Amino acid sequence: MLIKLYALITLLVSIFGGIYYAYNHYMELKNELEVKTTEAIRYKESLKDNEVAINVLTQQNIKIQNETMKLQKSLQKAEEYNTDLQRKLNDHNLTKLSSKKPGLIEKRVNDATSKIFKELEEITSSSSS
Repeated sequence: MLIKLYALITLLVSIFGGIYYAYNHYMELKNELEVKTTEAIRYKESLKDNEVAINVLTQQNIKIQNETMKLQKSLQKAEEYNTDLQRKLNDHNLTKLSSKKPGLIEKRVNDATSKIFKELEEITSSSSS
């Protein structure tokens, strides 16, 4: 009879120990699940923020590329104009021409210089007002 009582007590202690272990394990898993759920929510919010930032950066990149293309076209036109001017200046050797016909060149240079100074004066006086 005493052996049955000890066996019963041992069985009950084992059952309650198993229940206690299972309950603690369940609570740990529940807490871990809550932590992981919170982390998942934070990651989703972070992902949304990152997607918004990527979209903004992509739009800015497109704008920068468009502006760069415009600037490259302007630069190309300026280089073509510069090349054309250099070609014209090389075609017209003013030093040689001025030594042969000083009166002809002097009047043209003076008139052109006067015109440029007037334009410069107009530009600077209108922009400072």
